[in-house]
Amino acid sequence: MNRIAQMVSLVSLFALVACSAQTTDKKCTTPLDCGDGYTCEDGVCVESPDDGSQLPDQEKDLSEEKDLQDGDGIGTDDLLPDGGDDTTTPDDDAIDDDATDQWDQSDDDTIVTDDDTTLTDDDTITADDDDAITDVTPDIDNAPPACVDLCVVGNVSAEGTCTLWNDTAQQWVTDIEDGNGHMHNRARNYLPLLRNRLMPEGGIFRTQFSDTTYTQATMHTGRRDSPIWTGTYLAAEAMRSMVTGDPDAAAQIDRTVRVMDRWWRIVGDRGYLARYAAPADSAPEVVAIFDYDPGHPYENHKDHWFEGDIWHWKGDISRDQYQGTLLGFSFAYEATQDEALKEIIRSNVVNFIEQLMEVRSVLIDFSINGVTIPYTMNIQYAVYNSAENDDNGRPFLAFNTDSGEEVSKGFLNFWTNPSIYLRQLPGFGWVPDFYLRTQAIQLAGMFRVALQVTDGVPAYAARRAAILQHYNDHFEEWLDLADGYTDTSQCGASYHGFNIAFEPLYNWVRLEDDPSRELRIQDDVLRNKLWAAVDDHKNVFFAYIYASQAAPGDNTGPVIAAHNTQLAQFPAAPLTAPPVDNTAKYPADSSCEGLSSVAIDVADRVPSCFMWERNPWELIDPGIPNFLYPGVDYLVAYWMARHYGFIGEDAPNTCLRWRP
Repeated sequence: MNRIAQMVSLVSLFALVACSAQTTDKKCTTPLDCGDGYTCEDGVCVESPDDGSQLPDQEKDLSEEKDLQDGDGIGTDDLLPDGGDDTTTPDDDAIDDDATDQWDQSDDDTIVTDDDTTLTDDDTITADDDDAITDVTPDIDNAPPACVDLCVVGNVSAEGTCTLWNDTAQQWVTDIEDGNGHMHNRARNYLPLLRNRLMPEGGIFRTQFSDTTYTQATMHTGRRDSPIWTGTYLAAEAMRSMVTGDPDAAAQIDRTVRVMDRWWRIVGDRGYLARYAAPADSAPEVVAIFDYDPGHPYENHKDHWFEGDIWHWKGDISRDQYQGTLLGFSFAYEATQDEALKEIIRSNVVNFIEQLMEVRSVLIDFSINGVTIPYTMNIQYAVYNSAENDDNGRPFLAFNTDSGEEVSKGFLNFWTNPSIYLRQLPGFGWVPDFYLRTQAIQLAGMFRVALQVTDGVPAYAARRAAILQHYNDHFEEWLDLADGYTDTSQCGASYHGFNIAFEPLYNWVRLEDDPSRELRIQDDVLRNKLWAAVDDHKNVFFAYIYASQAAPGDNTGPVIAAHNTQLAQFPAAPLTAPPVDNTAKYPADSSCEGLSSVAIDVADRVPSCFMWERNPWELIDPGIPNFLYPGVDYLVAYWMARHYGFIGEDAPNTCLRWRP
């Protein structure tokens, strides 16, 4: 039966039902005496017509408007899947449970389902035994939602298996193409392994498996870096949520914020962030994350009672971990409409910043060039971890005045000039200034996030005023230090230092609300210092930060185009660690052994946990068998490009839904 004939049959049947109202023997005075589906006529209950004539004018207008928006003049509730021709086939035009009724995800909504109308292979319209076919005018709130991702491909729940749905063709897609020209699907395909295998207890790791089925993890690595990559992943999901409205992204924002909230609180010291936490009865490969590490002998804390359960957590936090966390929290705050979630973000960020602002008199063991003395110092811009104090119960700080290297225990500082604190010691007033310029960028970016999450919140007005005053008092100092940023790395060593400057700078320039200050950050720091240092590195993440936040006069078009090309080369999931040898394809750098003299294309580059923090010149890598990287580097770059309109949607009218 062709589509027109189906529609005519439906309309005819609706008219028949409406016009042939059945009478009953029940007597009545008002319609209330008759019950649902009947009205009172001439003292007898008769079946009431449901043709919309009894609806208020507003509801009828909404129904008509909805049909006009569809563009076909056909009532939405009358639509059947269209195979695109005049012949009905089981694959194209048959209504079945696999192809319809994926709309309703709420117990509060009522929509017409397959229980109301069924098309059989005989092309006849039949009514189920218990249901009469009626022309229902839907409430506008119950209209099918936009085609949005509800789940992660391949996941299974009581609702079915998460499968890609093509809303235009009205059919399921079982083979998701994620090669050239399919970047959105590539992002979709990164999520199953990431969520199900590489995020134990909500924290991101790179992981080795027993074999290439990637079903059994044998070891989670990158054990000290979970906050920075989990936070960066949170930023990616937040941008995805703002671009697509995907409920799955919103759910992941909620889950990830709450996981990281636990990391903020489990230590018990204000503003101190744990590297990771997991229940003590977790899987063996997760518990192994807390194994003793001789390089960091005091960072693992086992059998800690927290919120009614026994947990393990990792401490000895470093400054870089805060940068990914604050980036994720900032974007999550912007993306979510959940006030309770906003308050979780707000309270963590504000407590952290207020701890940094506090000047605390602390007795510490201070070691300078190998000589240790206890001394009471006035310390600012620091967070404390009392569980990791020295054996005598005091924080410990070792400092080498020749190299500038510092080692701390029991606290972490964000000092831009450590000499200010060294000069508090008797006999050390001579110590010259020693500037740590990245710390200035970090402080400014973190303070801007605190101002973002307290803006317009009356309960935080006084606290925000104090934060703003501190920021204003130190803005020029921090900007001057940031303006002096230089790359001191040699032959790609410590390339990650760029990332822990770019991430907080991204927050700083993006959230600065004073136009003149913003322009100075854009010109003096973003373009002239950070971007100038990496503009030929083919680093997509840094390029998108620059292009999205550049001063109005900057010509960013060629930058965007070149790095869109690089991002398109990013491998499809799974992101493995194969051997790499680029010696025949790229020229060697005569001054840096094992490196190319030019940045290697993304397609040929050595994979890593986050490609954009690893130098782009490595020629050879032996690889690691049965090893997976999470793909956060692709996800954050892709959703940035979508968020800022650098690339468009290449999978329109498709979405992930539960297939029964």
